[in-house]
Amino acid sequence: MKLKDIAQLAGPYHFYRIETLAGDHFIARLYPTESPGYTLLKGIFRVDSILLEQVYSLKQWEKNIWRGLDGKISFGYSYTKSSDITRLNFNNDLNYTAANWTYAQQSSAIYTLNKETIPLERADVLTSASWNFKPKWLNIYRLQYQRQIETGVASRYISAIAVGRSLLRNRNINWSATIGISLQRENPTDNSPTQTQAEVPLLVNFNLFQWLKPDVDITAYANFYFNLSEKGRYRLDHKINLEYEPVKDFVISIQFFFNYDSRPPAINTSTNDFGTVLNLGFKF
Repeated sequence: MKLKDIAQLAGPYHFYRIETLAGDHFIARLYPTESPGYTLLKGIFRVDSILLEQVYSLKQWEKNIWRGLDGKISFGYSYTKSSDITRLNFNNDLNYTAANWTYAQQSSAIYTLNKETIPLERADVLTSASWNFKPKWLNIYRLQYQRQIETGVASRYISAIAVGRSLLRNRNINWSATIGISLQRENPTDNSPTQTQAEVPLLVNFNLFQWLKPDVDITAYANFYFNLSEKGRYRLDHKINLEYEPVKDFVISIQFFFNYDSRPPAINTSTNDFGTVLNLGFKF
């Protein structure tokens, strides 16, 4: 049902987190009004009336972080007879949303069951916090671990702070970009000296929601890193994820990833890595 078709919306017994298309955030209970198409928001310190058509997201708010966690976990498997390679992959995504803060933890890994290769091919663990300090504007704080054997990275640790805004937002699309400063410390696979370098990250995120049957969600990001310590070096981390939910809380997803490094840290390694991953999982 479309929000423009709802005359009244009420939820007086729970607090809800409401975000509008204009980027405003509210923690409030919902009460009906005398005007069709509007709802009354009664928060702890303020009372507002908003048009339902302007609601971007509405979710029951839990003060307890464990009860308020949203997430999904998924697994995948692939086998190639010609190369006798079996791969296992894992993905998880956890989120908790407060009034103006969003906390997230995301991780993924590809493990190869082959004696002739390094078992853990790829890994990515990201912990982040974003603060909406004004409508459509946000600060992002990120801590990240990466492992990319194909591009010569045995381990990479990144800490970053960035500021940005939502560039386009409606009930189906959310497109945002942030820019900031980061430090990365990487260990090459060929045992070359460990390096600590400064970078300028440009982080672009895109979400497309189609509330069909089944629900479809397309998520993409392109993270560019321009190196300040090593002139002429730049990196790209890119991922596209297509996910649909044929039945409630069961998801099927297809991912495409691409990584590029103009100057890989290890000698005689590739400047790029790419692949596709099929996962089956569930939401909670």
